[in-house]
Amino acid sequence: MKPWDDIGNPETEDSYSVRLADPMHIFDFFWGKNITGQYVFRFFGDFDSGLSADAPKMSGITTIGGIENNRSHLTLVLEDNEDANIFYMLCRSLMHTTENLPQGNDTSAVRMILTQLQRWQRLLQNRRSKELSLNEQVGLFGELLILKDFYLDNLDAEPAVLCWTGPLGDEQDFSYNLSLVEVKTTRASRDRRIKISSVDQLDSVSGKITLAFQTLAHTEKEEHEALSLNKLVTNLKEIIQPSGTEAVELFEMRLLMMGYETLPSYDKYFFTPVSRQFFTVEDEFPRLCAADIPEGVTDVSYSLSVDSCMPWLINEDQFLNKVFKSDE
Repeated sequence: MKPWDDIGNPETEDSYSVRLADPMHIFDFFWGKNITGQYVFRFFGDFDSGLSADAPKMSGITTIGGIENNRSHLTLVLEDNEDANIFYMLCRSLMHTTENLPQGNDTSAVRMILTQLQRWQRLLQNRRSKELSLNEQVGLFGELLILKDFYLDNLDAEPAVLCWTGPLGDEQDFSYNLSLVEVKTTRASRDRRIKISSVDQLDSVSGKITLAFQTLAHTEKEEHEALSLNKLVTNLKEIIQPSGTEAVELFEMRLLMMGYETLPSYDKYFFTPVSRQFFTVEDEFPRLCAADIPEGVTDVSYSLSVDSCMPWLINEDQFLNKVFKSDE
């Protein structure tokens, strides 16, 4: 059941039928419908209404801004209610993104909303025309393994899923108690190089970083202990489900933001973990940081040889202590 199911249509064309999305949320979000029954999501606050003009043009979603009852609003209208599931996930992501801001900071909230909408814009543009490549499947599979083997094994399901911050646009893939984890996963047949896609990925300015490097074997035949991407997602949902629908929704939202939807093509390849190593990114670890880059240089990416990282190798127990022990 979606939140719009029990909302009727308004009586006039220039109005909406609405109800508060979450009475406990510090900002005012509303589920609603317009006169034609299209699903609507609205944010109201005390901010410059001109900021709404920065909302991206989104496939299948109309954005409207303005002032109503002396408050600024940003309104999203779903053009086709058949897309309600992904629209619901988008709306929930906007609420989750803003829930930790200080109350009354409406301008920061709307800016965060606009940033999230830009990410969803790219997702909606690609979702009908692009499937994850094999390398992208490997990368997502690797992040899900770390979520399963460590975060879900050491935390309750909902906080564990919330630690998976890479899909939300963070530079590192996981964050917990200022301990950041960047996950790199490659196929076992490839040379042992770690691709770093930006100078911020291994920059410790935001916290202590651990680099997790994994290799996977892949085959087109289902073998013992090998899992397809769809099967691993199903397994994770079964682990998360007992914690309730909120945790499952958070997980599904992040999957969507990674460009994943359940497709038959994601059962073509089966993956088996081959190796996993952890490196603590500190001191003279071989990396580039923002301070090393000359002014005017942008979009820097580079590769590390695994051998060059070996002096910073830590074992699994050390990794667990670093990430989950707050006194470390």
